[in-house]
Order: sequence, then C-alpha cells, then structure tokens
Amino acid sequence: MSLPALTAAQPLAGILCGVGFLGDRLRTDTGALAWEATGLAAIVTGILLLGLHPAMPSGTTQAEPARDLQRR
Repeated sequence: MSLPALTAAQPLAGILCGVGFLGDRLRTDTGALAWEATGLAAIVTGILLLGLHPAMPSGTTQAEPARDLQRR
C-alpha cells in the first residue's frame, strides 16, 4: 500500500538532491513552472489510476490460518 507514495516521492527527492547536493538551479519562469506543474499532475494522476485499478489487491482478504509445522 505504500508503493504509490514512494513512487510519487521519488522524483521530488531527486529534484531536492539535485538542488541541495549538486547545486542545480530550477527554472522559475512562467513556461517552465507550467510544464513542471503539468508533469507533477500527470505523475499524481497516473499513480492514483494505478492504485485504483481493479487488479490491485484491496488488503481486505482474510489470511489463512498458519499451519503448525512442528506437529506430527
């Protein structure tokens, strides 16, 4: 269940590392900010769509009882 959050945080962590450790600079003009916001929205939308897909496990199934392997 934590995979969508990790997937969303990975590009942001990469940006922060680039700016903080490597001295990169972010472009802050209107066109660059629009593309950055569009890209971030696309990432979040994709993660939400994948997380809500019917093939994803819901996490509400009951676990099978553990078998006693020590018993003969």
